[in-house]
Amino acid sequence: MNDQPTDSDIMHRWKENTAEQRARFADYTLDPAHTIKLHTHEGTARVLWNDTIIAESAAAVELHERKHEPVFYFPTDDVKTDLLTRTDNATHCPYKGDASYWSLSIDGTSAENAVWAYEWPIPAMLGIKGYMAFYLDSMGKNFGLNLETD
Repeated sequence: MNDQPTDSDIMHRWKENTAEQRARFADYTLDPAHTIKLHTHEGTARVLWNDTIIAESAAAVELHERKHEPVFYFPTDDVKTDLLTRTDNATHCPYKGDASYWSLSIDGTSAENAVWAYEWPIPAMLGIKGYMAFYLDSMGKNFGLNLETD
């Protein structure tokens, strides 16, 4: 018997978690001074985890958000998605939308919820639809994920 959750189980829990996250922002007023800018990274960017390249792309996008460090988003096709497992974790950003999460796993080592994407971003953020981002060590998560650029 398989005790692993099915994709539909995970998506059901994700939808419940998303609803909870959205409720946290029910009375939130958008800050008109808040800015988000997307720039195509010139050159190649890659994410490494335990000396393994997890993502590598010449089409990565840099997201620059007010009061945040820049975040690199990688086209999903340039991510080793075979190393990822979708989780039911969800967060909501009123400026980007609902985020989905994945955990990384290689040789019995894992990094839970280390990867995220806005699969259905708000209209203003369609530039990151089809892209994935990573919690880098520089963001204080200590998963062992590091970014290299050239």
